[in-house]
Amino acid sequence: MANSNNLEAVSYIEKLDSKPEKIVFMLHGYGADANDLIGLAPIFAKAAPNAIFYSIHAPESLENQGLFMMGRQWFSLSWYAPSVLKEMNSNLLSDMMSKMHKGATSALTSLHRFIKSKIEEHNLTYKDVIISGFSQGGLMALYSGLTLEEEIAGIIGMSAVPVSDNILPLIKSKPPILLVHGDADEVVPYASTDLSLETLSKAGIPTKIVTSNDMGHSIDDTVISAVSSFINDKLS
Repeated sequence: MANSNNLEAVSYIEKLDSKPEKIVFMLHGYGADANDLIGLAPIFAKAAPNAIFYSIHAPESLENQGLFMMGRQWFSLSWYAPSVLKEMNSNLLSDMMSKMHKGATSALTSLHRFIKSKIEEHNLTYKDVIISGFSQGGLMALYSGLTLEEEIAGIIGMSAVPVSDNILPLIKSKPPILLVHGDADEVVPYASTDLSLETLSKAGIPTKIVTSNDMGHSIDDTVISAVSSFINDKLS
């Protein structure tokens, strides 16, 4: 298990006897942990066999939040309501996005530190890096990738909690982004991707949207295909 500045991760590399030439970071969703996504690494590694994959444990335990359940979170979502995203109630949405922004920024310092440490450990550059995430981890992938001082190869958000205009003043680089979402998602409604796209377009960030028909809050073959293609394109 990789440990760097209080964040821990599990890792996977296809070629055990080779030096990593690329890095893919994987950020899990609310209530999961790093083991939730690392199982996808052998699949995605086919698109980047020279990459090392780090699936990072979010910093907060749900048990420590008095929720009496396993799993981790990047920040609390006790106030989160999917209906607000689905109905796009302007007042409620503005309040929720402000809370989302505050939570995401609170988790950035340790995440940036971890990313930087792994880049330095493997003697690579930011252009050798993709940051990916699912659900709340998708939001953190967007926040971390867009606020780094140097531009990375790309960002992937799978069923990602949306970014809003709150992030615009913090953006320091504009890497290409892939957002993949199921149109039957009830946990993070598909309108989240529309909201993210609106913000990212204002910043002039190249963003590709892939919709998985009839998929809920999950990862299916459409997601795997789109993500694999993006990794191959940006890290080849």
